[in-house]
Amino acid sequence: MNDQQTTTNGIDRSTGVRIAFETAPTLGKPIEVANGIFWIRLPLKASLDHVNVYALEDTEGWTLIDTGSNTPECIEALDAVFKNDGPLSHRPISRVISTHYHPDHIGLAGIIAINGVAFYSTRVSWLYAKTLQVDNRQTPCDEQVEFVERAGLKGMDLAAYRRHAPSNYSQQVAPLPYSYCRLSQDDKLSIGTREWTVHVGHGHASHHATLWSNDGIAITGDQILSGTASNLSVHPSEPNADLVSEWLESCKRFMHLAGEDTLCLPGHNFPFRGIPSRCEQLILSQEAILNRLVESLDRPKTAVECLETVYRRSLAPNERGALIAETVGFLTHLRMQGIVQRELIGGNAFVWKRAARKPLAITTDSTFHKETMVAALRSEPQVDLNHKPVESPSHSIPYRSTPIERKYVEPLEYSDDDSGSNPFRFLVRAALVVLTAGAGFAYGEYSPDSKRLVKEKIESAIQYINKSDTRKS
Repeated sequence: MNDQQTTTNGIDRSTGVRIAFETAPTLGKPIEVANGIFWIRLPLKASLDHVNVYALEDTEGWTLIDTGSNTPECIEALDAVFKNDGPLSHRPISRVISTHYHPDHIGLAGIIAINGVAFYSTRVSWLYAKTLQVDNRQTPCDEQVEFVERAGLKGMDLAAYRRHAPSNYSQQVAPLPYSYCRLSQDDKLSIGTREWTVHVGHGHASHHATLWSNDGIAITGDQILSGTASNLSVHPSEPNADLVSEWLESCKRFMHLAGEDTLCLPGHNFPFRGIPSRCEQLILSQEAILNRLVESLDRPKTAVECLETVYRRSLAPNERGALIAETVGFLTHLRMQGIVQRELIGGNAFVWKRAARKPLAITTDSTFHKETMVAALRSEPQVDLNHKPVESPSHSIPYRSTPIERKYVEPLEYSDDDSGSNPFRFLVRAALVVLTAGAGFAYGEYSPDSKRLVKEKIESAIQYINKSDTRKS
């Protein structure tokens, strides 16, 4: 993630979204972003050097959304706001809501949510955090070593991984409260004068809670961000998870919950307006990564060999461990869609390659056999006429997950006018649709749901071909 957002007249030049506030809060000085809602920024010791938390004025005090990590720096920053005559010290914190279980969002919940302060979380987030807190191994377990080895980590990098503790989660997250209030999809929360609806997302973190108010405000945690994309790392405990599909589904769902003027309060970077446009940008960004990966697999590669394709820069050896999991996630998504496949080589590492697909068989002779056309239309994969590849000259093999307006050829329609004087009229049009629907037809990289969307059109085409005399010239 990256917080280096450059704006011009309130517009983020990297994304085009409208940044709502161009100045971030400083230590002990929250910014009121809406009536009764204060934006607080807490410091982190990481490449991503901060986390946003929000204080919402409630009937009995403040509801705090996310907490920062259990570090002296985050504690000091919160105390500067809520204690020692800080700007919000006139009211106590009465409720803590955690959007998800990552340390920078839940780390101080167990310290703040005591003495009658209620703690809210999704069930999976609470259970996952409790599980990770008891994992205090000083070196990686066999499954964790196998995960990075299968990704292609070897030599000194693998030896270094074996020596270091795999996680310091329990150091960054204070012991959670024994009991909590569960958040579920479509739950309603009254916070001050606002009513909020809970919408649960996935991909970045399982069962990630987001809050949407009745007056056009969304608190999105790490599910929707400005200036960067959500990390979609696969955990060694669930190495075959398709987190990309989960995130895409959530992003498509959320983009329809908001208007362009909805104020988005994210977990990092700056609040902004334009959630639908931003979600579309994020989807296109992830699809561009997937396209780069498929295009780069002109020869079999390990996940480690794909790192620079994903991140488009040279990586230092100490960076690889943190980025392998997300690269495996992208490759796993492509494998689940049948676009790439993997093979274990030498018992150690998986190599990834494009899946073999049957290309469309079309004769160039003046005689066009209907059996050939029917067989081609019924062969795998089917082409989705409602999708198109990402429009980028550097990505020649199309992967597309979002239905958009057709831009290739006119929609197919079947009528008696297509037979008669020119028996090839329909067949030529059908062939053009199939051939132009994606530049990489031979590899078959199409939308995952293409079979469902195109089935009716293909069957109609087959019926028409079968009743037509297609052997005439």
